[in-house]
Amino acid sequence: MTDLVKLNQEFEGKPLTTIFYRNRPCWIAREVGKAVGYARGGERLTTNIANEWKDEFIEGHDFVIISGDELADF
Repeated sequence: MTDLVKLNQEFEGKPLTTIFYRNRPCWIAREVGKAVGYARGGERLTTNIANEWKDEFIEGHDFVIISGDELADF
């Protein structure tokens, strides 16, 4: 199991969880989306990243989706 450091903070008055995973700061996209006012409780941010902005965001650089063994480790 990887060591995790979890910080509960606020951004624009909304809760925002920062997790350090493999020495990198990580945020939950839905929380970020909600804090900046995206529709459907922040869900629209993840939809935009995966669809509308897919040519502008580089996976592994601008965002990471963890799954499988990496998700289990997390």
